[in-house]
Amino acid sequence: MGDYNEMVRKLAQARQMVEIAETETDWTKKMIAESELGVKLAEEQEILRLAKADEAAARAELSQAVLDAYDGDKRPHPAITVKDYTRYSYDPKQARTWAMEHMHTCVVLDTRKFEQGIAATDIPDFVTVETEHRVTVASDLSPYVI
Repeated sequence: MGDYNEMVRKLAQARQMVEIAETETDWTKKMIAESELGVKLAEEQEILRLAKADEAAARAELSQAVLDAYDGDKRPHPAITVKDYTRYSYDPKQARTWAMEHMHTCVVLDTRKFEQGIAATDIPDFVTVETEHRVTVASDLSPYVI
């Protein structure tokens, strides 16, 4: 086992600096929000939010009116185009069964489920199993800060 004390101390100090920077950033944000410019910014952001909501409502109303009156004319107005899109509806289980037989290149392997499944059975020959080591570090390193 190596001597990790110096590296743990370095990590603890880095975390401490992050905590200080976050605190200072939060304080600065609060001061800005409470300042004259911060209040103005909040007001302008609310105006923008309302304007975007109005825009979305006007767009939805226009789209619905065009669809309700649609008679096959793809250009009912110079600023409006009606486009046709194909949408498919199907039972996913039936689609998967069909795709396995007819279009198996479109069937995607769920690797997580595959790995869970083979872990409970005899591992196939084409699978290599390796142990990966991962390091976790305690979240509280305050005893190591100098």
